Amino acid sequence: MARDHRRLAAIVSLDVAGYSRLMGVDDSGTLAALKAHRRELIDPQDHRTRRPHRQDDRRRPAAGVPERGRRRALIDRLIFRDWVEREADLARFAADARGFTEASSLATALVGAVDRFTAGAGATLYVRVGDGRFERRQSAAAGAAQTVAPQSLDADEPAAVALRAGRSVARCDEVHSSLPGELAVVLSRPRELDAFVLIGRRRDGSVLRADEVAALRAKLQSVGVEWQALRWEALQHERVHAHGPAS
Repeated sequence: MARDHRRLAAIVSLDVAGYSRLMGVDDSGTLAALKAHRRELIDPQDHRTRRPHRQDDRRRPAAGVPERGRRRALIDRLIFRDWVEREADLARFAADARGFTEASSLATALVGAVDRFTAGAGATLYVRVGDGRFERRQSAAAGAAQTVAPQSLDADEPAAVALRAGRSVARCDEVHSSLPGELAVVLSRPRELDAFVLIGRRRDGSVLRADEVAALRAKLQSVGVEWQALRWEALQHERVHAHGPAS
């Protein structure tokens, strides 16, 4: 049993090297290949461990079922462990977002969480200012995007245009944006686009998979609600201090 697990671990670890890169290039093809490898590794083992069927065995579970489950759990853990851990980290951050008391603190934590989730791709927060331009506010400490991301963006920068038009995610290459990142994701758009996060490119050249992009979109949407609420509260406090309480 232990020997089989070590053999499977070695095979799978070697076989899925570059998994994220392969998923980015061809997610359906990569998944199909993984399923084929799973059938090749698991199913023959199952056939060898199954007992011959007898009439009095009809209510007994097949002998190979527990073993098959253990092998599948092992393979899934080896392949998806990093992804599961990063997704759990992002989910924890999103759940804790309501505990922040300042929008700037939440924004700083947000770009850090996005950078961790994307395995160090880097993240930069852009916020709309009075004249419609977008100003860079917070950047992640790791990754390449924040080192070259411009301080100010024109209101009609292609990624901003795509997000303002209704997209939740805009891939920079697809919208012909010159921004140094892979994609832009809406953070806040109550009436018009108020803020978005520019996500950099991974150093290994891999691109974010569709499931990773979906997770980012969902979590940024929920965090954006909290961020916008904190901004409104800060504006209300500023007005009270400037003009006094409303009569």
